[in-house]
Amino acid sequence: MNPDACLVSRNTIKNYVLKIHMKEKNMLKEEFRKIKNRICLTSNLWTSLTGEGYIALTAHYVDTN
Repeated sequence: MNPDACLVSRNTIKNYVLKIHMKEKNMLKEEFRKIKNRICLTSNLWTSLTGEGYIALTAHYVDTN
């Protein structure tokens, strides 16, 4: 183990990930507010070999650029 490595708790990591998630979510909301045209949503559902269910949501749109 690297003696210079800084160990952090899972709660610290959790809070950091949630903070990044909220920042990205707000940026995406602002981007969608600028769009004057339609947004096309596509969803996909599947189950893994271990039986876990997943869903994916994809948005296609033309931005201002």
